[in-house]
Amino acid sequence: MNMKRRDGIDTLNIQIREMTELVADQVKRAADAASSGNARSAASVEHHDLTVIRYGILIEEECLKLLGITPPLEDERRYVFSASKVKHELVCIGKLARRVAHESRLLGPGGLPATARDMALLADIAARSCTGAIHAFITRNVQATKTVWDEVPTLDDIYTRLCTRFEAAFDQPGVRIPSLLAARTMASSLARVGGHASRIANMVATVQPAAPLSP
Repeated sequence: MNMKRRDGIDTLNIQIREMTELVADQVKRAADAASSGNARSAASVEHHDLTVIRYGILIEEECLKLLGITPPLEDERRYVFSASKVKHELVCIGKLARRVAHESRLLGPGGLPATARDMALLADIAARSCTGAIHAFITRNVQATKTVWDEVPTLDDIYTRLCTRFEAAFDQPGVRIPSLLAARTMASSLARVGGHASRIANMVATVQPAAPLSP
């Protein structure tokens, strides 16, 4: 591999890993805001949102630089194009975290304690799926995507359980409808993180190199 391309792909991989760590932290902070109504966690998500966007720009610029190095090999070109798509998925996850943080402000002090555990679990699995999908993508490890797919039924089960509890709560006296609607939106957003992780995992099979690239 051309040394300049090798260095560029190494830089790209570092940027993707760093962005993934940031986005996973954003999901966890958003979940804290969602489960407890923690205003500081919500503010932290909003504060770091611009950094997520900046990482997206850096990765896109690195992809464009790599495509400008002549002539890129076919497997390198596929990888760089896919990396740009991965960046888009990570940006979408960042937006979902921001949405959760925004909706958490409608919960009121203390949040919704009855669903706090499931909300935190949903976020933990979603963040883990995201990190696992990125590891599989960068290392070109199709077998590692199995971990991501194994998490999907669990995410679905937790989300369904939460929705059932939200719907049952509508009939309870004194319930705050805006809080319940916000909570359902937050649960949906956290579950959708798993969908973006699955799409990243799907890309792994399309970027198999003739020779492994450095992780």
